[in-house]
Amino acid sequence: MKKLIYKLFVAYDYGVAEHPENQMKKLGYKVIKAEPQTLGECWFFWVEDYIEPMPKYLIKVKEEE
Repeated sequence: MKKLIYKLFVAYDYGVAEHPENQMKKLGYKVIKAEPQTLGECWFFWVEDYIEPMPKYLIKVKEEE
């Protein structure tokens, strides 16, 4: 399971205004879990795997060991 941060303002700057969960489906990600982070103005997504190339508004989170 991989973790991504979806930056809302960066997505908006790139012209993406739809709901983050809908956009992740549109990008082809199999989302396992999603959590909105209101203070960080982002979402955390746990996905099955990364899809490259990745949009600038998605940030990979280093896996914990």
